[in-house]
Amino acid sequence: MELFKYRANFERDLTSLQNNQLYAPTYEDLNDPFEGMLDTLQDEKFLKFFNQFGNDNFTKAYEEIKILLKKVGVYSLSKDLKNEILWSLYANGHEGFVIGYDEEKLLKDFNFNKTVPLVHQIKVKYDEKPSALLQIKDIPYNGFNLSNAIGIKSNSWRHENEVRLIFEQNGLNEYNYSAISRIIFGMRTTSENI
Repeated sequence: MELFKYRANFERDLTSLQNNQLYAPTYEDLNDPFEGMLDTLQDEKFLKFFNQFGNDNFTKAYEEIKILLKKVGVYSLSKDLKNEILWSLYANGHEGFVIGYDEEKLLKDFNFNKTVPLVHQIKVKYDEKPSALLQIKDIPYNGFNLSNAIGIKSNSWRHENEVRLIFEQNGLNEYNYSAISRIIFGMRTTSENI
């Protein structure tokens, strides 16, 4: 499958492209101010239930996960190349460009070591309310699932058809240039920028 990154800042984005780098900001730096909001009341009920048995491991792990959420890098992509709203919002009204990535090559490059993957992929789900970080269905996985925090957005963002690459650290990440499948310039991109 091909995934797309809409770009507008030519100098910065072309430099990143030339250096085979992508920038994954923290989820707090993403454009949705409600990003990563959690249903903490449900989380507190969950922790209270398990703590009554004299084991505070869940509480300690929960606090560690909240710290981890502030460190991870989130690289947002779309499955949709022809979305006019995305061209307007993220490619400066069609003056920018879109980078097409071969999903398999991109993930393979970061996850060369199958035992310790460096990037995780989350297909964003859209819902009317924030999710709880702790959910009963996740207990077999130690009760935590980062996609509950950074893989759910409100329905108003559904048009993005988003897939996220989650890195252990935010910042610049280098990839193999062969992961780029194509570059598409917007209808209003000037000849100086091509």
